Amino acid sequence: MGFVILVDFIWGTFDYKYPETTLVVVVVVVVVVVYVVYVVVVVVVVVVVVVVVVVVVVVVVVVVVVVVVVVVVIVVVCLLLSRIV
Repeated sequence: MGFVILVDFIWGTFDYKYPETTLVVVVVVVVVVVYVVYVVVVVVVVVVVVVVVVVVVVVVVVVVVVVVVVVVVIVVVCLLLSRIV
């Protein structure tokens, strides 16, 4: 809504004095808005990718640690059982 009001204001201000300027101003405003939206989308995508990579790395580390702990426990239990028997 604010963008429409801004364009309408610009159009009303410049149209009657400088008809050729109105189109340039509107194109510049549209290009700036599109660029800002593009930058926001790129930042959001980069943040999402970084978060996904961090989560995957954390999950892999946790799985490796759990597997190592389980293997160590099994080896220790086997050694203890072999001494008892």
